Amino acid sequence: MDEKPKETQRKNVTFTDLISKGQHYLCTDKKYRTCLGFSDTNHCETDLQPFKAQCLQSAVKAVQRLRTRPMNTQLKAFFSHLTACMGDKYIQTTELVPQQVGTCLSN
Repeated sequence: MDEKPKETQRKNVTFTDLISKGQHYLCTDKKYRTCLGFSDTNHCETDLQPFKAQCLQSAVKAVQRLRTRPMNTQLKAFFSHLTACMGDKYIQTTELVPQQVGTCLSN
């Protein structure tokens, strides 16, 4: 019963939300920040900003193949693609080891 109020308070995320605030959603996830070595949400958002346009464009293309699927499936695929793209692009600019980041994220 305790989870029901949390569910009703949770805002439904839309494509517009993900397009305008995608990196914010990524960076508020503590595990994502930790695995990519960010000390806080602001640094994470700032450092991911250069990859936003390219990754959003890529995510839109990836989801276009799913347009006959339910909207929640499309949103999950979009966010997953955005998450992977932003992480990948950022890792390429650092000394982070992609396999270690991947292992961290999957734990």
